[in-house]
Amino acid sequence: MKVDAERVERLKERYGAEAIDNGLRLRPDDFIEEVEWRDRIDPHYTRAWLDFTYGGLFKRKVLDERTRLLVSIAQFLCLNEMDEFARQIPSALAAGATPREVLEVVLQATVYVGYLKAGRGARLAVKV
Repeated sequence: MKVDAERVERLKERYGAEAIDNGLRLRPDDFIEEVEWRDRIDPHYTRAWLDFTYGGLFKRKVLDERTRLLVSIAQFLCLNEMDEFARQIPSALAAGATPREVLEVVLQATVYVGYLKAGRGARLAVKV
């Protein structure tokens, strides 16, 4: 999806370029819509969310991005947040994870989430 440059610039002016650029890099298909939706609801919360998530935790260098995104996939599976789970997979692949590694994360999570959730996750991972 091509993002309107004016929309991006408006958000960068309002919230700062670092978090907006990082979010666009990680979620190019839906990040701007997500920020605009949050902005309409509560700009103060949007700033806190962006600063903490895309300008804070997602910028830490303790884990490389590939590993962090694989962990993220497992977390969303465990929480049964399948929409977000599916959104994380392309980001993990773009960061260097292989489709087999994504599937392995799902299979390893079976121990914690059970066969039913892991099966849903595996079907979705293969589809994405």
